[in-house]
Amino acid sequence: MESDEPGPAVSPGDAVDDETNALTERAPTPPAFRRGDERREQLADPELCEFCQRHPRKPASRGGGPRPRHCAHVWGQDHRGKDVTCARLDDAHDLWLAVYGGTGPLSQLDIGAQARHLADLRTALDALFVVLDPVRGDLTQLDERLVGEVAQALARAEQAVADADLARRETQAANAARNNALAAQQTAVNEAAEARRNEGMALVEADEARTAKRDAETREKDANTRAEAARQAAKEATESLTTANETISEQATRIGELTGANNQLTAQAQQFTNTTNELRSLIDQQRTAHETALTTARTEAATALQEQRTELEGKLDDQQARFDRERKDTERETAARVAELNSTITDLAGQVATLATREEQATAAAERNQGAAEELSRLRAQLLTALATASPGDDAGLRAHLAELVTAAQDEDDDAVPSSGSTGSSD
Repeated sequence: MESDEPGPAVSPGDAVDDETNALTERAPTPPAFRRGDERREQLADPELCEFCQRHPRKPASRGGGPRPRHCAHVWGQDHRGKDVTCARLDDAHDLWLAVYGGTGPLSQLDIGAQARHLADLRTALDALFVVLDPVRGDLTQLDERLVGEVAQALARAEQAVADADLARRETQAANAARNNALAAQQTAVNEAAEARRNEGMALVEADEARTAKRDAETREKDANTRAEAARQAAKEATESLTTANETISEQATRIGELTGANNQLTAQAQQFTNTTNELRSLIDQQRTAHETALTTARTEAATALQEQRTELEGKLDDQQARFDRERKDTERETAARVAELNSTITDLAGQVATLATREEQATAAAERNQGAAEELSRLRAQLLTALATASPGDDAGLRAHLAELVTAAQDEDDDAVPSSGSTGSSD
């Protein structure tokens, strides 16, 4: 049995996955356009393409001639199927500069607002996807349920058709049996008539005819009963088939409604995708322009930084030369100061030698006066302390202190000589 079934509906999950993949796919980023005030002679590497500055330039032709200024990289194809190269982009850029003079009609576009709008659209899409996920699950469950119910309805319809065929065959068999019974009854009637005409021949035959008649009537009743049962089964099968056809019609209507809702959601998702792609293209253009401006600003900042570095290095060299001169002057002054201190130390050494002589004399006199020897030892200790604690620049204080020590020592010697004389005279 053939039935007109609707085609399989597009699953919302597949549509959402396709839209998500469309959102996540990005075309390769083309090279950034140069601004109108950019100079091509300031290339970092002359071997690179003058437009994209990423790939090496084409080699010169074997027949001679200048080397091409652009690379052979292909960024894509246009609507006519032609390759989009740096040479074509550079020509388009020259036309752009000739028409707009370095600034395009999209220069005043608020890229932040566009980015926020894109973020809002993505948030709305995420919310839509969140709402669509349960719908997709419900649709999947409905699809599975519809498939099961349609399969059950088809099975019931096939079973009803089979039951109707069986009932039809049983009806035909019952009719055949009834016809056989009628034929047998007619034969019995004929035999009974013949028996009545031949009453004298056989009462046994009459009994057999009556028995055959009763058997024929019994078979006719059985055939009628089976025919009625077959008609009832055929009626029930017809009712089941009608119910199955109604269920299939309702399921087809429901499938059509779900397919319409699915198509509507798919159209909305496609609209969101188109809007997102347009905004992405616009943002990519603005990002390219801003990246170009940022590159120019970085170049200018690097140039200014290099100039400032050169200036600071010159100042540092001048300061280093000045420090070297001051260091040499300080070394000369230090050498002169050291020579002066050496002379002072020589004088002090002479004085120390004199004091040592006096110490020898005092030591010789110490045999006569132990107190004079102890006083000389104390004076020597004070002299050494003064020499050790004297600062390099305080020569006058050192001399005054040494003079005081010498004067005090002389006074003590003068005081000690009379006492020694008196002691000798007493001796």
